[in-house]
Amino acid sequence: MITINKYKGRLLSITHLFDAIVEEIKIIPSIKEWCSSNGITETSEDRVGKCPRNQSTGKHLILLAETISYEEKESIIGAMSLHGTSSKDLEILADEWAFVKHLLLHEFAHAVNSEFSEHQCDCWAFDKMKEITI
Repeated sequence: MITINKYKGRLLSITHLFDAIVEEIKIIPSIKEWCSSNGITETSEDRVGKCPRNQSTGKHLILLAETISYEEKESIIGAMSLHGTSSKDLEILADEWAFVKHLLLHEFAHAVNSEFSEHQCDCWAFDKMKEITI
C-alpha cells in the first residue's frame, strides 16, 4: 500500500512551483466521496487523482487519494502501457516516490491544458519529472 501522506512535504514543494494555476493539494480518503460532497461529478470508486477547477478563483485543486494499493498502481501502469507509454518510462514508476511524483504531475498537466488526453498528461508528467529533482 502506498501512503501518500508519507510524501506530503515533497508534494507540497512541487506544488509551489505551480502556484499560478493550482491553489491547493488535498490528500483525501475518497475522491468520489469528496466530489459528491462538493457538487462535482465523479463515477469512479477507484480514482487516485483528480484536478477540478475552482470556478470562483479559476485555479485548480489537486485531489490525491490517501492510499493507493499496489493493485491500483499496477492497473494504472498497465493502462499507461496500453496507451503507448514507453517501457523505459514505465520502469521509472517501479520506484514508489517516482510513481507518486508522476501522479501529481499528471494531475498538474490537466490544469496546464484541459484538452490534454490522459496519454498527453502522462508524457507531460514524464518530461517534468526530468526537470524537477525534488
